[in-house]
Amino acid sequence: MALLCECSEEDTLFLLNKLYPIILHDEVGYYTFHNDVRLHFRNEIKVNSNYVSITQSLFQCIFKNETLEIYRYDILFDLLLNLDNTGRM
Repeated sequence: MALLCECSEEDTLFLLNKLYPIILHDEVGYYTFHNDVRLHFRNEIKVNSNYVSITQSLFQCIFKNETLEIYRYDILFDLLLNLDNTGRM
């Protein structure tokens, strides 16, 4: 997450902890309590007028960083498909 956001791990952990009870933490890691949270955030980003620039920023960050390679097809395809479905691609 810190790599994706291009910020320090400490800042990322601070923000994730501030999102409690939406974001939970256990010995495995951080996760959303319910799928509705993920859908809510996705919809908030979609209606945001900066959706194109957010998508481009995530795309460039994931594509440039080899550590984030595992997300290239999963997240990037979904982002680009959603961008195309909004008619803003």
